[in-house]
Amino acid sequence: SPSPPQRRRRRHRAPCSSVIPGLAFLSPPLFSEGLCDALVAEAEADADWTSTRHYSVPTLDVAVHTKPGLLRIFNEEVRPVLSDLIEECFADEGAVIHDAFLVKYDARAGRGSDPNPGLPLHYDQSRYSFTLALNDG
Repeated sequence: SPSPPQRRRRRHRAPCSSVIPGLAFLSPPLFSEGLCDALVAEAEADADWTSTRHYSVPTLDVAVHTKPGLLRIFNEEVRPVLSDLIEECFADEGAVIHDAFLVKYDARAGRGSDPNPGLPLHYDQSRYSFTLALNDG
């Protein structure tokens, strides 16, 4: 008889505290400064930033899948942690990451001069959305 499917072993215990019960959660930092720096460096390499990927809520961003180094780091380090976070906070196993991208913001710029001052409240096709700060800016 076939053996039962093996559960994926969690790499990270994802502590989350509810801000809006069942809807919004906060977590302490999930990634080391070194990993965040590596993600930013890979995103900055060859500078493929665009503001045309999301027409309704444009951001200056780079799609993770377009940069092999960024995709490798994402798949090895970020994806497993986010999967654990989804499972822990939302009791959802097997969620799929549909659109992963890094957004560039300039915290020093004012709303009028920054082409990317932040995201307004919006709805998209995602079941879950994550905002992960990669620097102290």
